[in-house]
Amino acid sequence: MTASYACSSSAAAAAPAAAPITGQTLSRDDVLALLERGPGPLHFEQCDFEGADLSRLELRGAQFTDCTLAGASFEKSTLVDSRWLGCRAGLANFQLAELTDARWYRCDLG
Repeated sequence: MTASYACSSSAAAAAPAAAPITGQTLSRDDVLALLERGPGPLHFEQCDFEGADLSRLELRGAQFTDCTLAGASFEKSTLVDSRWLGCRAGLANFQLAELTDARWYRCDLG
C-alpha cells in the first residue's frame, strides 16, 4: 500500500454539517445518494461499510466514528480533512487516496 496516514493523539474533529448517519449498513449507491443531497461533509457513526467500493468518491471532511470498514476500498478517493475515530479498517484499501490532513484516533488499520 502506498498511501501514508497522519496520526493524531487528539480526537479533534471538524464540525459536521448535518446530523450523523447512525447504525446503517451502507453501499456505494447509498453513499452516492447521500453526497447528492447537498454540500457539507458527511458524518457516519457506527456504520458498516464492510467490503464497500467507495473508490474515487469525494469525501472531503467526512467523519467516521466507530465504523466498520474492513475490506472497503477508498482507492483514489478524496479524504482530505477527514476524521476517523475508533474505526476498524482491516484490509481496507487506501491506495492513491488523497489523505492530506486526515486524522486517525483509536483506529485498527491492521
